[in-house]
Amino acid sequence: KLVQACCRTILELPYLNCTKYIAAVPSEVGKSFHLPYLIARGVAERLQLEDLSSNFSEFSKHKLKDRGLEQKWDDWEATGLVVNRDLSGEDVILVDDLYQSGTTLQFIAMKLQTAGARNVFGLCLVKSLGNTDNKP
Repeated sequence: KLVQACCRTILELPYLNCTKYIAAVPSEVGKSFHLPYLIARGVAERLQLEDLSSNFSEFSKHKLKDRGLEQKWDDWEATGLVVNRDLSGEDVILVDDLYQSGTTLQFIAMKLQTAGARNVFGLCLVKSLGNTDNKP
């Protein structure tokens, strides 16, 4: 049902329905279940998009949940994450299952743009009511 809802949303929105690429925010190495990957893969199959999720380098991230915004950004920078794909001029839909502070989406979008993406459109399934991690 989540994949169906995402597909409907993508098809209804003018900028998203022209996009050829989708990616899930990357998961830390060794994580056994990652909902954004399942959603991105399902959407890619149904809408015939290319799933770029496997084009992120492996990385190890620190625990970010209880960190302030600037600390989170520094921690993301320390992961060494890169996009192993030339995306010159392409648009990408970036899927995450939770939008809380926006740091993850912003950081991954920056990495996609560094790889040449023209636009990165975030598609999140939940906006958290608890924004306590946004405090400096």
